[in-house]
Amino acid sequence: MNMLKNDNVRKEITGLLERFTNPDSLDLIAKSMFKRGIDIPSDNWSLLNRLIMLSHGTLDARGSKAWFRTGRYAMKASHFCIIAPKIITVESKDKKGKKETRLIGFRPIAVWAAEKTKGSKIEYKPDQPMPNFVGKELAESWGIEIEQGFENLKYYAFYSPTENKIRMATPDQQSFFHELAHAADDRIKKYGKVGEQTDQEIVAEFSSTILMRMFGLRSGEKNAYDYIVTYANRQHKDPIDSVIPLISRISKVVNLVMEENEKMNEVMV
Repeated sequence: MNMLKNDNVRKEITGLLERFTNPDSLDLIAKSMFKRGIDIPSDNWSLLNRLIMLSHGTLDARGSKAWFRTGRYAMKASHFCIIAPKIITVESKDKKGKKETRLIGFRPIAVWAAEKTKGSKIEYKPDQPMPNFVGKELAESWGIEIEQGFENLKYYAFYSPTENKIRMATPDQQSFFHELAHAADDRIKKYGKVGEQTDQEIVAEFSSTILMRMFGLRSGEKNAYDYIVTYANRQHKDPIDSVIPLISRISKVVNLVMEENEKMNEVMV
């Protein structure tokens, strides 16, 4: 039986399958599994529908009535479709008088990305506590605001030098150290150009691996190495050749974090 007769349903499934030809598709799956701990209806959607939403480049999509309840309205001709099962109730062949449900296909449901709506400011309310990251107090002493949840689909975590903010969409400690290393590097070097810079990323990732060890925590050296290789390749360099010129800078970042953290602990004692 062909259950994908509806053109809109077939279009969404086809588009999603095409996304999986990209090596980053596993990252999309990982992001779709992340529960953000905030009041977003899509966190309760099926995995398939969350994947469809993310593949459309948004972190929050809802139907027009759901947006209206938040004080926002959907812009015309800007929706995409998630998929709902079509289920019917029929008499069971095995048990006389009994009813059973049967899946006969799927139907599209129109939803709009937050970016395609206008109106009142969207209020996201965290209902799960932020993980107690090692170094959190240090970051806060630098005036850095730490927030929970995604900022965009590209990152699990990020540091914004312009907003002096760290945003976390993962409980991973090394990811937090990576962003804290960015903040330390910024304090030492003063980031000029905002955005993903190769030298900044290598310094932050290498520093995060060292910090994990310095604090007696288990680190993902293989993941860190792969991360550094990715950025070294952008420079058409061997990863070792990319790291060596940055060793002094990495040392300054790690020392700043360790020394400042030690001072804070002395004050607390």
